Amino acid sequence: MSFPLESQPDYLQLLAKIDVPLITEFVPLSVIKSVIQECRAQEKRLRCLPAWLMVLLCIVRGIFAQEALASVFARLCIVPCLLSQFNLSKLPDKSALCLARYRLGARPLALLFKQVCHPIATPQTPGAFAFGYRLVSIDSTKETIADTPANADYFGRHRTKKGRDDAAFPLFQALYLCECSTHVIFDAVIAPFKTDHYHYFRRLLRSVDAGMLVLFDRGFIGYDSIQAIKDRQAQVLAPVKKDMKLRPQRYLSDGTYIAHLRSWANKGANDDPPISIRVITYTIDDPQRNPQKATFRLITTLLGPDLYPAETLILLYHQRWDIEIAIDEIDTHQRLTWTPFRSQKPVGVIQEFYALLLAYFVIRSVMYRSAVVLNETPQRLSFVNALRLIQHVIPVAQLLWDTYYRRIIELFHQWQLYFRLPPRDNRINPRVVKRKRNKFRRKKPEDCSIKVPPFADVVRLCGA
Repeated sequence: MSFPLESQPDYLQLLAKIDVPLITEFVPLSVIKSVIQECRAQEKRLRCLPAWLMVLLCIVRGIFAQEALASVFARLCIVPCLLSQFNLSKLPDKSALCLARYRLGARPLALLFKQVCHPIATPQTPGAFAFGYRLVSIDSTKETIADTPANADYFGRHRTKKGRDDAAFPLFQALYLCECSTHVIFDAVIAPFKTDHYHYFRRLLRSVDAGMLVLFDRGFIGYDSIQAIKDRQAQVLAPVKKDMKLRPQRYLSDGTYIAHLRSWANKGANDDPPISIRVITYTIDDPQRNPQKATFRLITTLLGPDLYPAETLILLYHQRWDIEIAIDEIDTHQRLTWTPFRSQKPVGVIQEFYALLLAYFVIRSVMYRSAVVLNETPQRLSFVNALRLIQHVIPVAQLLWDTYYRRIIELFHQWQLYFRLPPRDNRINPRVVKRKRNKFRRKKPEDCSIKVPPFADVVRLCGA
């Protein structure tokens, strides 16, 4: 906007009325402003798009991830414009929003995520704890981003061995630390596509506290990772690869055995003490689930067979798939898988990533509050319908939050009860697709847009 802000009292009045109570109830404005100050991202002069407003806009955009930034900003301002009688067409345009967003950077969103997002389940939450330990899970995924040279140079893309581009879009890998019962993601790392995910797995352990039982996949198994979790007074439950050698040192009363996991740093020439782990071997007597009658192995640092029965631990490990459900909720329903991250620059991708997780935390917190009131497990509540309700109620809450706070909260509980999910079925689905991909050739860098003259300039009548 080109006008001096001091000469526009109407716009100043509009800024004073901008708020999203459904967001700021879980991500308070005071915390947003303190994080901005800590990151030294506050503006040096009075701006039309202050830093706190851009942070709030990025989070709201995580709710409306399928819309452009200017469209989300119009949604954010429509009720304040109504209350302050400001001309909505005079709002900052998309270029001003883009400049303000990159001026903000990614660090305030990353720091805000670390300060706000945390485990929210209590010992009374169904499925949240086992043997007194909070169940948490770690997993990774890969996401597509806008196909720009800057994104491709920073994050990379999948290539075949011959060096030919194999992925249509650049990719990044994301690692999540999730609370199994509520699906709340309380730590995350975004990394380039080709980096070692094991290194970033170790970084996630900064948020693992004493009293947690950490579930993860076999790809993260290693002496260093298990020792790092034990150093934080937490416990491990994970599967191991078929070719991993674990020699029994002592058999236990339930048929499991104790083995030693050794460090292979410096090819084993080190003084690191071995870690005692318990190995649980089992199979699945169901030809549909296990047609080859394969056996599986779990390792855990919970050594006592009487305190920690093997059958219970086997069932507990399958709660690790709750993080897969959380990833699916973000990709398929909140962000839409077929839509890459919109940002054209790496800093924008990182900012968009943490804003999306902050929005996911808000949605899951709303669902958890309803689960507590309804005395229901959070897994029985519908994420899709919770997201839709928040999208519908945001402008209503802006207008009526102070007057009808209790009624709006009751409406959330009633909505969740109305769309409550049935218990999960014991079923498996074949890995097939109903519709094959189309036969169009994949777009290549040389397939760029071509400017053509207006149609009216080239049309010609034949036979005149």
